[in-house]
Amino acid sequence: MFNLFDFQDEDLSFLINETGQSVTVNGISDKVLITNKSIGEFEERYIHSPELINRGSLIEWNANKYLVTSEALEKRGGKYKVIMRNCNGEIEVKNYESVLIGYGSQTGKPIYEDRYVDSTYVNGIVDKKTIGGTSDQAINVLENEFILRIQDNDYNREKFVLNFEFLLYGEKYKIINVNYYLRGILEINIEFVSSE
Repeated sequence: MFNLFDFQDEDLSFLINETGQSVTVNGISDKVLITNKSIGEFEERYIHSPELINRGSLIEWNANKYLVTSEALEKRGGKYKVIMRNCNGEIEVKNYESVLIGYGSQTGKPIYEDRYVDSTYVNGIVDKKTIGGTSDQAINVLENEFILRIQDNDYNREKFVLNFEFLLYGEKYKIINVNYYLRGILEINIEFVSSE
């Protein structure tokens, strides 16, 4: 059966070369088709590519950063199609190193001090956490809790652990739970601690 939307590889390559957008996918330059998703609460777009783009990939396009939030396991119509969502939060993670400052006078054990080295900035999606329940409100909102979605990589797995504190929007937040169930994305429950 003939499928009008089933592109041949050469046709798709031509279309991407002629009308595609230049992006970086996890720091690597690429050219893809980007189309609009229906207008909603968030800035979301579809990415069409002959190459697989995994959930959790960080996309840079038009001076904005996006996180791929959907998963494509197989090609449809000769291409992979995933959804990317604009990262609305940049998390500052302060990096420290332990420096030997001396030895204990009575024990002789080394004494270390953590010294600030630099900051790493991690882009992610921040949503207000909502819960359902019985009240006179349509949605019960937990006052100071949010859900943070970031790329699942070695650095983020090492840093974003239970009770870790970091800066977001110039305020300090603490991790109260980390979910690993979405391949490619860490879904983290955070709560407000204090203003910096």
